[in-house]
Amino acid sequence: MSMPCPLTDHLLQLLSAQPGGLSEYQLIQALRQLDWPGLADSHNLGDPLGLYRTHFILFNALYRLNDALAAQGLQLEINPLCIRLLPRTGGQDGLQQADPLRDYYLDMGQLDSTGREQVQALLDGSLQRLLDAPAIAAALECLGFTAGQPQPAAAQIRLAYRKLASQHHPDRGGCTRRLQALNDAMQTLKQHRLL
Repeated sequence: MSMPCPLTDHLLQLLSAQPGGLSEYQLIQALRQLDWPGLADSHNLGDPLGLYRTHFILFNALYRLNDALAAQGLQLEINPLCIRLLPRTGGQDGLQQADPLRDYYLDMGQLDSTGREQVQALLDGSLQRLLDAPAIAAALECLGFTAGQPQPAAAQIRLAYRKLASQHHPDRGGCTRRLQALNDAMQTLKQHRLL
């Protein structure tokens, strides 16, 4: 069992007082008002390295808090736009599913080994993902997935494609254009490494 951490204690208090949740930015601002020493870099959020360090320290604490809350039947929704405290949903009996983001943020070596160049590359990649988002959404919609639902796993995408391709294949009375649209959607998802 890990030792209590004042940062996680403050986060729990802040999130408990806001049932609708807070954004990452709002949490950082609240911690800055407390003059939290671990967020010294938060005073220069315009500097990519300072922004990364602040983000990393906050998310490290959030994932540690989430692990600690499991014993109380609670969990955190951890998303930069909305971080909130929720009751733990059924089927989560303490078994942890693989979560690469959790693993990343709990590895303090990532913070120590990430320099200015790596941070800039991360930011450039994030910008590219934002620019690619409409094409990805259109491809998923073509395959029958609706906007607003969590991104489907690669296996779900492949299954949806196989069903629709079989249904719309010209040899089975389907439309050639529709089959080509499905193929184009799959190609888009492959290009964006979702398959």
